[in-house]
Amino acid sequence: MSQKENGQLKEHYRAVWDTFISLEKLSDKQSQQFHAYMDLLIEWNKKMNLTAITDVPGIVAYHFQDSLRVADFVDVTASKGAADIGTGAGFPGIPIKIKYPTLPMILIEVNNKKITFLNEVIKQLGLKGIVVSNLDWRTFCVKLLILLICSSHVLLCNRKN
Repeated sequence: MSQKENGQLKEHYRAVWDTFISLEKLSDKQSQQFHAYMDLLIEWNKKMNLTAITDVPGIVAYHFQDSLRVADFVDVTASKGAADIGTGAGFPGIPIKIKYPTLPMILIEVNNKKITFLNEVIKQLGLKGIVVSNLDWRTFCVKLLILLICSSHVLLCNRKN
C-alpha cells in the first residue's frame, strides 16, 4: 500500500469514527472508552479469536452501532439492569454500558479466555456497575429465579398488614 493510499485509508477511518461519535451523541469520555475498547479488541484478537470483524468501519458498524440499537426498542434509561447472555467479546453489553453508564450490567460468558478479556476491558475502561459471570445461562437463570423467589418471600413476610 502506498503512502497516499494509507493516508486516504486513515482519513476514511477518521470520518467513520467521527460520524459514529456524532450520531450517537457521545461525550468525550464515552468516545475515549469506545476507542480504548476498539484498540483492546484489535490487540487481543491477534492472540485469540474474539471476532472476525477487525477493521475500524466494521467494528463501528457491526459491533458498536448494532449493539446500541437496542435503545431503539427498549427504554434503557428506565431499565433496572441488563444481562448479556453469551457475551463473547462483550457485544452488546459493553457498548450499552459505555453509552448508559448508570445501567447495571451482567456479562454472562463461560469461556475463560473471553472472561479474562472482558475483565481487562472493564478495568482499562474504568467501567463501574458491570460484572462478568462465568455461569452458563441456564444456571444463571435458575439462580436468578431462586433469588427472585427468596426476595419476594422476604418482602411478603416483612409486609405490614
